[in-house]
Amino acid sequence: MTKAAKSGGFTLVELLVALAILALLATSAVPGYRHWLQQRRLRRAADRVAAELGRLHQPGLAGGPPPVLSFQAGSRWCAGWSTVPCDCGQPPSTNAPACDRGSGGQRLDHRQFPGVRLLSARFGSGSWTRVDPVRTLARPGRVVLALDSGSRIQVRLGLTGRVRLCRPPGTPPLPGVAPC
Repeated sequence: MTKAAKSGGFTLVELLVALAILALLATSAVPGYRHWLQQRRLRRAADRVAAELGRLHQPGLAGGPPPVLSFQAGSRWCAGWSTVPCDCGQPPSTNAPACDRGSGGQRLDHRQFPGVRLLSARFGSGSWTRVDPVRTLARPGRVVLALDSGSRIQVRLGLTGRVRLCRPPGTPPLPGVAPC
């Protein structure tokens, strides 16, 4: 073989083998990436619920009654503000109290966090909470958010208004979320 016939490039077989290996690596990474994205959505949803619960200590508008944060559980979940417990899943009507879907017209619901379900919201005997204006104590309880994969986060509201995130027992670990 002469020097002119020898090439410094790759053969077609070498290129196909490299592409096959790259394709195998890519297909094995996609499920892990999807799972990471779902866990990220779950964490973002829990952080938003925690932020909304943290707003409970803000005074009522124009000296009015303290705000109430109501939750509607399920796959089409939502959270909304009002001066009385309300159904944030329903549009405002004359028969039901109006329920603002968040601060400044922003919504807090399932559409922002695809794949995240609100399993339950329990504050005493209802799915709403508020701060007592005289004693400045919150109505304690918890909100449980979940993925179909079994990952769950509890957002807990304490009597003094402290909000914390934790992972219920028996659920898969989540980065940055301690067990309850």
